[in-house]
Amino acid sequence: MRYKRELQDTLWLIALQGLNYVMPLLVWPYLMVVLGAEKFGYIGFATAVCQYLMIVVDFGFNFTATKDVALHKDDKNALTKIFWTTLYAKGFLLLICMVLLLFLAFCVPAYMPYRWTLLILFGMVVANTFSFVWLFQGLGEIRQISIVNAIAKILILPLTFVLIKDSQQYLLAAVLLSTTYLFGMLLSVIWVHIKGFGPSFFMKPIWADVTGSLRSSFPIFLSGAAINVYVALLVVVLGYYASPVEVGRYTAVEKLVRSVCYLFFVPMSQAFFPKIATLAKGQTGDARKLLKLIYFALGGLMSVLFVVLLFGGGWIGTLLGRDYMGLHTLFGIMSPIPLFVAMGGISGQLVLLAMGDENDKKHYRNVYLYASVIAICMMFLFVPQGKEAGAACCLCATEGFVCIALCFYAYKLLRKE
Repeated sequence: MRYKRELQDTLWLIALQGLNYVMPLLVWPYLMVVLGAEKFGYIGFATAVCQYLMIVVDFGFNFTATKDVALHKDDKNALTKIFWTTLYAKGFLLLICMVLLLFLAFCVPAYMPYRWTLLILFGMVVANTFSFVWLFQGLGEIRQISIVNAIAKILILPLTFVLIKDSQQYLLAAVLLSTTYLFGMLLSVIWVHIKGFGPSFFMKPIWADVTGSLRSSFPIFLSGAAINVYVALLVVVLGYYASPVEVGRYTAVEKLVRSVCYLFFVPMSQAFFPKIATLAKGQTGDARKLLKLIYFALGGLMSVLFVVLLFGGGWIGTLLGRDYMGLHTLFGIMSPIPLFVAMGGISGQLVLLAMGDENDKKHYRNVYLYASVIAICMMFLFVPQGKEAGAACCLCATEGFVCIALCFYAYKLLRKE
């Protein structure tokens, strides 16, 4: 089979993404129940902040550095230069993130209650800096890093059910979450050394190369930051205006809705992206037929999820415990999000990116840039007054805008094709 290796890599990515979303679906509800809304609010807020800092540390290197490694993987000297340049650039960004986190934890009064969870979960950001996913991908060894990450999650996350028994152990819960990432990082470093994937010699930082790598990665970072700004930053703003209990209730609903949604969408998107991109080069009719099937299948699945969230949200809140009673309002507000994410995601990733040209990619990027601006404006209007409900309305409205805009550009592209 001509694309046998690519197909195998795709299947490993699907397995990894499935694990990434299945494990939180098991762990997060348990933490919500055991910790209660207030203490889970500490975890949810700190996680959102650190996930956004992870985007800063990534800075698009998972695309730019991966491409550079793939192009020079047979040149050991060039590969060594790419390795150290990328590592120094990520290390520089890590220092910036550390300063920013310390400022939030010790200088902003509204965020001081989250101080210790922020410091503990910053381990996620450190681990992300030295995980070397970009190196494995560039060398065509994505299956190996998939296994490494899977081992880390399987060994560490289940300890949550054994060790966390009451709300006073929320800091221990944060330690376990952070340790999962740090253990994965340790395994990655060991595996790089064992397999000889690393550099052949030590190289001091060359500032011109470091800044050059940052400049080349900046456009991709900008797109990634825009995509996540209304998810992570919304929690940060809510944490400023609302209590930890309200933050915990909001993050509980948002994580459940998004995890279930991504559990189905991400593997399907990653599985069919290469196929549609290939068909788009000369068999656009077959690509359109496949897209119709994906729209229909995923749309139907997300419609069922929409109904469950809309009418069963109160029941879900009851299962989570007394602190989460009355969550039917938040579930009702967020119930259309699965449909928005699925339809917008197919239109953006499988149509604009897989079938489109550079102009269509710009449309894709601009939609998220506009969405981030709209979200920032709305969150400072809705969150101070509406608190958790205001944040939910802001999130749903932003996802709706993204969906409509991406579907519009996808429709124009498909008509042109």
